[in-house]
Amino acid sequence: MIKSHKKLGVYLREVREDYTKSIRQVGRDVSICPGIISRVERGVTKISFENAVILSDYYGVTLAALSTTLKRKNSHGKAKNKT
Repeated sequence: MIKSHKKLGVYLREVREDYTKSIRQVGRDVSICPGIISRVERGVTKISFENAVILSDYYGVTLAALSTTLKRKNSHGKAKNKT
């Protein structure tokens, strides 16, 4: 099972790549260390609420869209929300 922060990281990477932006470009544009963005995208670390707000605004996605990536279904088909 994929941990929710890893799933969120994958989603953020996909959105960034859809914009054809490098981690360095995004970091420079939003004043977040590229290393932090990289660790979040790889699921090494959880994203802070502040950085989630900044990146969701930058990418033009809602916090609700980010939140839905944290919800997943367990093997019994029930929604499971891990934060």
